[in-house]
Amino acid sequence: FFFQAEDGIRFVERSRGLGDVYKRQGLYYSVKGDPYLGMQYTETSFEKAFALRNPDISAPTGFDLCSNYVRTGDFKKVVDIAPKMILMLEDTKKTEETFDRGYNIYSTFFAFYGYSLAFLGRFEEGKKQFEKGLRFAASMNNIYSLGLVECLYGYLYVIEGDGKYAIEHFEKSIKYLDEAEIIILLGLAWAGLGMGYYYVRDLKKAEKYIEKGLKIQEEAGIPYHISTYFWFLSLVYYDLNKLRKANNSINRALDLSRELGEKWVEGVSMTFKGRIRFGTRKPSDLEKGETLILDGIDILNNLGIIPFSAREYLFLGENFKNFGMNEKALLYLEQAKNRYSSISADHWYSKTVKLINEIQECSSER
Repeated sequence: FFFQAEDGIRFVERSRGLGDVYKRQGLYYSVKGDPYLGMQYTETSFEKAFALRNPDISAPTGFDLCSNYVRTGDFKKVVDIAPKMILMLEDTKKTEETFDRGYNIYSTFFAFYGYSLAFLGRFEEGKKQFEKGLRFAASMNNIYSLGLVECLYGYLYVIEGDGKYAIEHFEKSIKYLDEAEIIILLGLAWAGLGMGYYYVRDLKKAEKYIEKGLKIQEEAGIPYHISTYFWFLSLVYYDLNKLRKANNSINRALDLSRELGEKWVEGVSMTFKGRIRFGTRKPSDLEKGETLILDGIDILNNLGIIPFSAREYLFLGENFKNFGMNEKALLYLEQAKNRYSSISADHWYSKTVKLINEIQECSSER
């Protein structure tokens, strides 16, 4: 599985090719919690194999890359790689292959593609990709792929804030993943189910299922995406008015996201830590909270994660409006408006415009 010694590398280079060596080393580091080192090996393998139009290495390596990129938040890179690999597999008649991974790799590229489009605010495009992936995985009766596609599809609806559809997809995903014994995704599916219940405001179930997912992953000793559990729990604890637990969880999410290179989780965790500060309504905490939120927004903007950065600008604008600080509120609401106008988020765009109009009408009356 993993080749470290020079003799081992020379042996595998002769028998399977250097690209395969890089692929295996990349997978090792990715699973063991060093995504950036893992990506260096995996990117090298992918580039070599893709240049040679070799799907036997580029397909599973592309799968590993996409898996790593969605962890770190490099969703733009997934949007670049996934459609290229879909076309290569179609051109080389390899769409039905598993490449020794269990998954039907072709259908998983649709899932990674749709998931990443959602983070970039392109929800309707993302849903179309998921539907393609689901149809193909179902036609192959591949429960590994069905579990993965349904899990990531559920997270599209979590990003969009639609708990009803999130729950439907996660329930299907858990069934498939449990049967296939894919532990690395099973915990995330339970946590996603918890977030579905969070958005339908059943906070007790939300807490229960997120904690269940975390327990599954901790017992398996898998660090992959583990920081997200603590971010999710912080959201739930905050709404349950368990403020100390909310603060402890978001601090844990921040520490883990930085340790494991999960950059997008660092961004959303910083913004939520700022929201917790805002909750005290103390003048000193408002300034600290605003700084934390803006620092988190910078990370999200750099990654192109528009739905989350727009949401935080809206939060700042709405709260400063409530504090009577209308000039600052307008500044942030205009930022939110610009971002929501560029994605399919009509409800949030309308809400933002309504708040802007209320402030402007109030100012004109004076």
